Amino acid sequence: MRILKSAGFMLAALALICFAATRPASAQTTYVYTTFDVTGAANTYITGVNNVGEFVGYYNVGNGGYQGFVDDNGTVTTVNFPSSSETFVSGINDSGTLAGIYYPARGGTDGFYGTAGNLTSYTATGASGTIINGINNSGEIAGEAEALHQRQRP
Repeated sequence: MRILKSAGFMLAALALICFAATRPASAQTTYVYTTFDVTGAANTYITGVNNVGEFVGYYNVGNGGYQGFVDDNGTVTTVNFPSSSETFVSGINDSGTLAGIYYPARGGTDGFYGTAGNLTSYTATGASGTIINGINNSGEIAGEAEALHQRQRP
């Protein structure tokens, strides 16, 4: 009787092992790593991507200055806020609306949003500086406002 119980246990264990061996392996997530550089840039930084594959960022032009860019399916467009010394694009929504910061001629920082050829400046009320970090698909911007050396939400 003892041998039959041991044999039964062995058969159950063997069946369990066979069942586990025939189960499909869990699907593994795979990722693709791609490098990207703006042609002629000393350094390139990607800071945002939307759900349609457009991505944005900024790059060092080699003299210590920075310019923003947007890549739309391999076509890179430089983004510079008018009359600014530097522009940084930090976000893009699915409609292609950009958000970021720039350094105006008067000094400090201001935020912007819009398309590459039609940017609108944004400064939080009472702020000495505004940084826009992103924009959602509803067009709402998120960032920081600096007033009296303290950062607050705009």
